[in-house]
Amino acid sequence: MHLDMRYEVEDAGAADQVAQQRKLDTWRQEFNHVRPHEALGQRTPATVYRKSPQPYIGPRAPCYPAHATVRTACSSGRIRYRGRLVRVGQGFSGYVEGVATHDPRVLRRHPRGCRRSMGQGRVRAGY
Repeated sequence: MHLDMRYEVEDAGAADQVAQQRKLDTWRQEFNHVRPHEALGQRTPATVYRKSPQPYIGPRAPCYPAHATVRTACSSGRIRYRGRLVRVGQGFSGYVEGVATHDPRVLRRHPRGCRRSMGQGRVRAGY
């Protein structure tokens, strides 16, 4: 889907933002209501979509292990931990991260409250 959108909407371009939005709206309508999808048994997404009976209650609050230290990543994607700057990734700028360590050379990341779910990961301290 993303590659189709890129080729058919993004790469084709438009004169201005309003025209680009019109192209995207047309593409989305065709993608969801006209084009059959192999993964859906040649049905369209609009024919199989069902609204969830569970109401959306907003994002969950971050939940970190009790031993984790909570830090907020700066605009360059780094956190300060034990007097050192540690790179966690620019995508986490402004977001809270929980970090913990058992080995002073390796941090365990717990990005529970982030805008994108990256799961747990290891980051070398000092890099």
